[in-house]
Amino acid sequence: FVKVDKDKGTMSLAFQLIVPPFDYDLARSGKGPSHDWMFFTCYNSEEAHTLLEVNASQNDKDFVMAVNWKKAEELIKDGKGTKIPAKYVHNVYSETTHTATSTTENETTVLDVTKFPGLVYYIPCPKSPHGINVTPDGEYMAASGKLSAVIPVFSFKKMLNAIDKKQYEGMIAGDLPVLKYEDVLHGEVKNPGLGPLHTEFDGKGFGYSTMFVSSEVVKWRIDNLKIVDRIPVYYSPGHLCIVGGDSENPYGKYLLSLNKITKDRYLPTGPELAQSCQLIDISGNKMKLLLDFPTIGEPHYAQMIPAEKIIKNQIRFFKLEDNKNP
Repeated sequence: FVKVDKDKGTMSLAFQLIVPPFDYDLARSGKGPSHDWMFFTCYNSEEAHTLLEVNASQNDKDFVMAVNWKKAEELIKDGKGTKIPAKYVHNVYSETTHTATSTTENETTVLDVTKFPGLVYYIPCPKSPHGINVTPDGEYMAASGKLSAVIPVFSFKKMLNAIDKKQYEGMIAGDLPVLKYEDVLHGEVKNPGLGPLHTEFDGKGFGYSTMFVSSEVVKWRIDNLKIVDRIPVYYSPGHLCIVGGDSENPYGKYLLSLNKITKDRYLPTGPELAQSCQLIDISGNKMKLLLDFPTIGEPHYAQMIPAEKIIKNQIRFFKLEDNKNP
């Protein structure tokens, strides 16, 4: 977990969590009612270390890990954390000198989650989930398992109720509760396609999910989980991005599909084959492809914000006297 200096904008490592040895993937923070929580997807609950494509796909469900980060922060403030040796380099870039300063750090503060009840809860999630997203109102979490035939959508309110009533189906590492799947579930998006991966939201009540195997983006309603539209993309999308899609107030006009396997869509121009991105208009009832363009490297993440938020704050001319580069 990273701490940001509100005045300087600099970042530092605040604390880390020692958790069961699964493979943890993307995380999302809560919003509104779920603000005090973080949600992580994890797979390889089998704890396999050989032939992972086979041995790490045995269990019917893996997990979403829900972390009460506010509680963790309070525990650190109360001195409950443990400092351990950990050598790493902290780099800070200067806008005035256009150089970076590297500082070697030799310790970090950790919390062993098994020693603090109420800090971490696990939610079963099918199957090999590789990302979770929280709706703009903070009420629901969609976590797609790429080997699953459905997209499970969990309710934050139901999660709190299950915690309060101790509706557990078991424990991990002896002390970490596993909540019952049905007691936390808002519902499942049925038959979305093959290989559901990542989801983003448009702020108008819809979720958009990528299908890695069937190469499409699927649009569905958050309230009743019905699919309302789908559009083919080329090929094998993983991540996607909506303008402001991770915020409480998405702009919801454009979607960017980050495609992973081009299958020779572009001529080879060097040692690395160009990959593909596609810009899609989501302002109407039906999705419409606007632009198809190549990108370098396998695209794994993107963020979009309105250009006006950057333009009004950009510096067009740099004064030579302000350049402190030695």
